[in-house]
Amino acid sequence: MADKKAASTYDARLSNQIYEQLYDYIRRQPNQLCLADALYEKDFRRETDNRGNIFFTNNHTNQDYEILLPAEIAPFTCGTKLQAIGSHWLGRQTEPNYIEDNTLVKCPLACTMGHQAPRLVNDCWYNTIAEINNIIETEKERDERNGENFIVKDCLGRSSSDNTDPDVIIVHTQRLYDVPQDLREHKKSAGKTSRMQKMTLDPVTSTSTSGKTAVRGDSTMMSQDASHDKQNTVISANTMHSPTLLPDYGGPIFHHRRASLRQLDIRDSTNNLITPDNWYSELRQGTLVLFAATMHGYVQKDPGQKGRKTWQLVAKSIKVIDRLNESVEPRYKAVLPTAEKRGTTSSAALTDFKIEKKIRAK
Repeated sequence: MADKKAASTYDARLSNQIYEQLYDYIRRQPNQLCLADALYEKDFRRETDNRGNIFFTNNHTNQDYEILLPAEIAPFTCGTKLQAIGSHWLGRQTEPNYIEDNTLVKCPLACTMGHQAPRLVNDCWYNTIAEINNIIETEKERDERNGENFIVKDCLGRSSSDNTDPDVIIVHTQRLYDVPQDLREHKKSAGKTSRMQKMTLDPVTSTSTSGKTAVRGDSTMMSQDASHDKQNTVISANTMHSPTLLPDYGGPIFHHRRASLRQLDIRDSTNNLITPDNWYSELRQGTLVLFAATMHGYVQKDPGQKGRKTWQLVAKSIKVIDRLNESVEPRYKAVLPTAEKRGTTSSAALTDFKIEKKIRAK
């Protein structure tokens, strides 16, 4: 039944020419926002920040190079990790890697373009992957000329081991969790101090502390205040939610004290923001979306170790164009890493077999 529903949805996309409309819209935009038509160094150039991280600037506007990318969300088996822990590594049994207030958590979304799409659309998808590959290979050549050698992790993948060329693009969300501005601990400057400002005190007759104090002192109240009673609040891209809106949030891996869940710029087909409790259903596998994304090369150099360069496409906004009626893939609350348990199967028993040499009697 699910396959029939999926087939009917794809048939509707073809009959309504949704794919063609999307690419026609993107390719008509000025300043080469369609990466399939753009050329590295001609239409956009590399820049670096003070840490050596790479970003790209549009040569036509001298602003951040932001591309428009239509894609279909691929399943978890292709690399999608839309979940409360994102792609965060949980660590080892002896050293769990907890998620704390300042931990950067992003969700990778594996993206494909189905073979049922028209040939021109699939050709554009191929050219987009080819241009991303061109950027990465050009940077490798630059590193070799400069005598630098990095372990490179790119943002491309394969939907099947039979594929020789990549056909999957990994797009990361922005960070999921952050500490609200009014709860951040501001570092005191060692320089000249400024004049202190008095705080506004509650009326003497009040028997409760101010809401701000309660937020600082109690993480549960912080979550409640941050969500602002979702049903009665106008949601904006700056809204901070309780992390428990994600059904798989919780458990010992999370050590949040003040962090809240950010409202990412994810919108439905009518351009309304989608709240986190609906992300999993609205971005289920097969859903056709339109990304506005930027590309980055994150450089990490640790003393005495080989440097790492990680390439990411980061979504500034995501718009759902057409949702597929596939079942929502299950999510589970993360558990702490444990020691590998010895199995009781026959294959596990092979590890216990040893040949003992016998000493012959003389």
